[in-house]
Amino acid sequence: MRKYYKYAVFVILVGCVALLSYCNINTQLKTKSLKTAYNALNSEMAKYKNKYGQEVAKVKVIETARRKDFLQMESQDATIKKLQKLVKQTKPETAIIIETVTQIDTFTIIDSNGYFDYTDEWIELLGQTMKDSLTFNLIVKNEFNLIEKKGYLEITNLNPYTSTESIRIYKDTPRKKRIVVGAGLGAGIGYDVLTNKPTVNGGLYIGIFYKLFEF
Repeated sequence: MRKYYKYAVFVILVGCVALLSYCNINTQLKTKSLKTAYNALNSEMAKYKNKYGQEVAKVKVIETARRKDFLQMESQDATIKKLQKLVKQTKPETAIIIETVTQIDTFTIIDSNGYFDYTDEWIELLGQTMKDSLTFNLIVKNEFNLIEKKGYLEITNLNPYTSTESIRIYKDTPRKKRIVVGAGLGAGIGYDVLTNKPTVNGGLYIGIFYKLFEF
């Protein structure tokens, strides 16, 4: 009976150690994930020209395992606040806000009646000048290429008249489940604490496992 008591105590101790290890690892992963999200939240957008002369804007992706973690983050950035409102209302897996400004410096011919127009691939401008007023209709066509890589989002602005002023992106990335139920075949050499003798074990195992990584 005493041997079974020792065995039960051993199993309980192993279980407690495994549980404490899991809780510690889980806490560390959550802390690291939130720290990374806050760093992305406070990062600044970078802009440069690619080899084709197009404007490219680059910003870190804000990722959290739970939407409420992102919604509880405090920021003075107006675009971040808009993004949080969008995420709260629509609950998307990915949300992006792009803010641009369009500047057109062009001249066109005004006819005798005051009408003018200018049209190319990206803008359509129609208008009329009168004695004390100016009326016009302007249509701007924006087009972007979006590429996500290594925790960043890159946006290439194809419209030469438009410049990207701000970008913010949020991704809901649910935490991978680490505790799984699985089965497998195995064999091994061990030590029987009841008989105090070495043993060779083998067979089909079914149980609860902590998943370290996956292929």
